[in-house]
Order: sequence, then structure tokens, then C-alpha cells
Amino acid sequence: MHQKHLIKQLSQHLPKQLTARTISFLHPHRTVKRLSSSSCPLSYRSSPAEFALAPTTELPNPTSPIYVVGGLYGNTQALKAIINLASKETSPPNIIFNGDFNFFNIHPSTFSTINSTVLSSPFHLSTAGNIEREISTESSNYIGCGCSYPSFVSQSTITRSDKIVKSLHSTCATSTYNSQLGKLPNFMKIEYHGVKIAVLHGDFHSLSGWSFSAESMSPPSPTLRASLSVAPDYPTTQESDVVEMCEEAGGEIVAFSHTRFP
Repeated sequence: MHQKHLIKQLSQHLPKQLTARTISFLHPHRTVKRLSSSSCPLSYRSSPAEFALAPTTELPNPTSPIYVVGGLYGNTQALKAIINLASKETSPPNIIFNGDFNFFNIHPSTFSTINSTVLSSPFHLSTAGNIEREISTESSNYIGCGCSYPSFVSQSTITRSDKIVKSLHSTCATSTYNSQLGKLPNFMKIEYHGVKIAVLHGDFHSLSGWSFSAESMSPPSPTLRASLSVAPDYPTTQESDVVEMCEEAGGEIVAFSHTRFP
């Protein structure tokens, strides 16, 4: 099933409060073995079974809409636009930042702006992305950006990302947010109007997993794969695996980010 058809089908069975505006990305997942630019640390690992056993996180404002914000990447203008949109709601919405809200905010002032806004509001919740894991880890455990890029991503992109995160690691180490970022969970389970939602970064098995990526979903898009120089035998995530993974995790919706493409 194509991703858009899956989302449309899901939306027919959800409460009217769960709209495309309140949930940034609706898509379940399965795990696919990939060639990556770096190995995945044990701290990144998880599983549908682990998610199923996790406690449900209470929403700060259970009757208000939910915003799931992924891929902020230290963009202060984007964060300002999100906060402005939220201010127009009749009551403060629950804003969940599901990782990688840091990246381009290397300067101490912009680093402080992003993290003070994301982490300080009583109506905000956060999970870690690979960026938060790497910038808050001890230098001896630092592995680079932690993106686990697939094999079709260029070495120049990987090298550039590693350099950015290395600088960001130095900024974080001297900030007041290092400890708080290091304690963020890998995922979050919430319930909204009776619907169980998995909020995570990457996929069910890894904080830097790529099995949710647009180029992986079945049926694969030849145009997208060609534009990314994806090999013809690149693994595909099947609908049956999506259903099985969600059933094991006990989640009806997965809100995720990491792969850049919707």
C-alpha cells in the first residue's frame, strides 16, 4: 500500500481531533537490514516488544491538539513559526519534539534558544534523536553524527554531518542542557482520545533506523529511488510487516522522523 493511501485509510478510523495538522507524520514500520555509514550503538537499540511494555506518558493538556515536531535541526525561524501556530489554538497544544531538534544551532546563543524553548515549556515533551544522543555523550563514546546513513548517501554528506555534530558536541558540553539532553528517552507512548500513539525517532529498532524512509516504502517510487541513486535491490518495507510491527508494539499510529523525506 502506498504511504498516502495508508494514511488516508488510517484517518477514516481516527477521532476527528487527530488531523494532519495535529499529527505531523502517521506511519508504522518494520525493520529492514541496511548498510549504514556507521554502526548503531547499543544505546540506540529498542524493539516493538520494549515499546509494548513501556508506560504511557501523560499529556500535559489531554484535551488539546497534539503537534509532533520532527527534524527541527536547530532552525530558530521554524521553531518560532511552530510556537506562533500553537498560540492560535484555543488552549495550549501538546507539542512533542521527537528528536534531532538540534543540528545547525552550533553558536551558544542559538543552542540556548532552541533548547530553552523545547525543554522548558510545561506543554512540551521531547524524545531523543541521534543528534541529542551524540552531543550529550562523553567524548570517549562519541561516534559522529550517529545518522547511520544508508549506502547510497555520499561520503561528503557523512563527513559534513560528522563535522557539524562534533562542533555541536563542544557547544553542548559547556551548556546547561547537557545533562537534560542526555536523559531524554528514545521513544514515547501516548494515548489520545483512546488512540495509542508511538512517538519515536528512526524506527522501532533503532534511533537511527531508516526503514520508515520514503524510498523504502512499498510500492517503491522509481522516480524517488532514481533521484537518490538507490540500488534496484534496495530493501522494501511491506504493508504486512507494518501491520505486524504495530500489533507487536501495541500502537495504532507511529509519529516519527529522521529520514528527511515525508
